[in-house]
Parts: sequence; structure tokens; C-alpha cells
Amino acid sequence: MDTKELIYLVATLAIFISYHMWFTYNMVYHPHNTMAGWTSCVRRSWVAQILHKKSGDILAVQTLRNWILAATMLATACVAFSFGLMSFIAQSFRVADPGNNTFLRTILEDQLIGFKTVAIIGLNFTAFFSFTQSIRYFNHCGFAINIPTVGQKN
Repeated sequence: MDTKELIYLVATLAIFISYHMWFTYNMVYHPHNTMAGWTSCVRRSWVAQILHKKSGDILAVQTLRNWILAATMLATACVAFSFGLMSFIAQSFRVADPGNNTFLRTILEDQLIGFKTVAIIGLNFTAFFSFTQSIRYFNHCGFAINIPTVGQKN
């Protein structure tokens, strides 16, 4: 890695870390100034509204179903992109089987391309597992939203 690329890497990481520090500060102290804080507030009020209305069961189920479908589609896209990228790299290096050691050895010979490739594939698999975890949480939410509260009769 030459000096110019190292400077770009450090500058990118500095911008990335400073942005996330700013974003975390705003999420903690000024949550309504960010879209994530605003949508979190809207979701909380939506759940409270669904719990107080008896006619909102279908709406809750449909909304949770849509969230699950969206997370499933995005998880599938992440896996498809990751395997597509591995296939493209295997073909560009003329490696017949991407599962053997020749694939990794060929990529890692050029350290910069290898690092970027492994980082992109790793990020996509991390996104896949995040979307899979969100599907799990939406399913838990679907069960929890229909549980009666302490003073409520069935």
C-alpha cells in the first residue's frame, strides 16, 4: 500500500468515525433532529396506539409482515451480491473453483485488492446477518404486541 492510499484510508476512517460520534451525540441528546430518532418515536407511538385499539390487529400484522418481507428481500440481496462478487473475482483471476485455497491465495497475492474484496464481502455478510436478526426481532414483536397488559382481561 503506497503512501497516497494510506492517507486516503486514514482520512476516510477519520470522517467515518467523526460522523458516527456526531450521530450518536444527536441520537442521545437531540433524538428528534435525526430521522432515526424521529422514526423511533413514531414507532413507539404506533405500538401504543395499536395496543389501545382492538381494531388495529390486522394493521399490526400487515405492517410487521411488510417489515419482515423487506428485511428478507434485503438479506437475500446481500447474499446474492456477496456470492456474485466472489464469482466475478474468481472468473477475473481465472480460478475454476472459488471454494479452494487457490482462490484465497490468488486474491491475497495483491494485498490491496485482497483487503478490499474481503472487506466488501465481510460487510455484505454482516448486513445479511443484521437483516436476519431484524426478521427475528419483528417476529418477536408480532407475538409481544398481542400480549395483554397487566390489568387487561383477555
